[in-house]
Amino acid sequence: MTAKSKLMAPLYKRLANVGLHKAYVREFGFPDWWEDGYAAEAGHFYEAKLTLSRRLGLELGSVLADDQPIRFRDIGNCRFKAKRNKGLCQQGPAQSLARTLAEMAAVAVATPYRPLPSTGLTLREDILSERHPWVDFEGLLTYLWAHGIPVLFLSNPPPPAGMDGMVTMVRGRPVVVLARKDKSCAWQLFILAHEVGHIALGHVRDNETLTDNKIDKLDKDPEEAGANHVAIEIITANGNTAFGTTTGRWFSAEQLAHEAMRYGAEHHIDPGHIALNYGNANEQMPAARAALKIIEPDYVRAQDIIFRRLVENIDPDRLPEDSYDFLMRMCGSANQGSRNPDLEGGFSITT
Repeated sequence: MTAKSKLMAPLYKRLANVGLHKAYVREFGFPDWWEDGYAAEAGHFYEAKLTLSRRLGLELGSVLADDQPIRFRDIGNCRFKAKRNKGLCQQGPAQSLARTLAEMAAVAVATPYRPLPSTGLTLREDILSERHPWVDFEGLLTYLWAHGIPVLFLSNPPPPAGMDGMVTMVRGRPVVVLARKDKSCAWQLFILAHEVGHIALGHVRDNETLTDNKIDKLDKDPEEAGANHVAIEIITANGNTAFGTTTGRWFSAEQLAHEAMRYGAEHHIDPGHIALNYGNANEQMPAARAALKIIEPDYVRAQDIIFRRLVENIDPDRLPEDSYDFLMRMCGSANQGSRNPDLEGGFSITT
């Protein structure tokens, strides 16, 4: 057995024991220059361990001590919200990584944090006053950044991500992290608005993280119900997205797209959100998904919009170059990980 394998094999095993498997660590945990053969050099091995702990949210002492199990860095009180499991959660790889990225973004954003209105209706009025026809995903995203609230997309989470989204408070500044793998802006809109509800209602205190595993509009938990109510107010004002046919037949995808855009323009509600609600309420999700492809052009991806806003609103000079590059890599697509990224390229929730 070579010197490098004698050193690296136990490290990979210790990392796998906490859910960070070798393939993931090799791709995202180590710096680009790292090869396992460098482990034979004590200085390089120490530097790699230091980078692992900083990037993946690990307690440095546990990474350095070869005879100890690896532990995640304490990120403060972590509350896990899911339909069947509410309360304190066992901190996992995705939560630790998301908190690490949130801390980087909070340092790099220059816009001072301004608290949000306490009601969804006021927030909705603020956005519509900027001459938006309705509150869509990009409009809400822009509003949050203007209030000094970073929004990230965790594009490369350690499996399993296990969450739709989360809010974490970093030195008095809330940061939203989305993780649901769906490119549609309409799918992401309610998730983002729900996380905004947690912020507006003061559900997250400093050095605290609230993780939503699966957002459910029927959730009876008081905090989840409150966040859902704010989200509905933001998107629809009064929750009225119900419409249908008078012929007793379901809409085709083309008809649904047309009617959703007509109804949305009339009531100032995002047409994609209307289509999804129609599909869910009437068990017509295939038609709703097909309608979304008409309403939202294929080249419009929610993740790309989030990444573009991230690049536009943070100052690279506020972070070490390695940290900035890591933030770009973990929150963008594979070809968006450079310091000067090219920006040319581009749910079962009802009200």
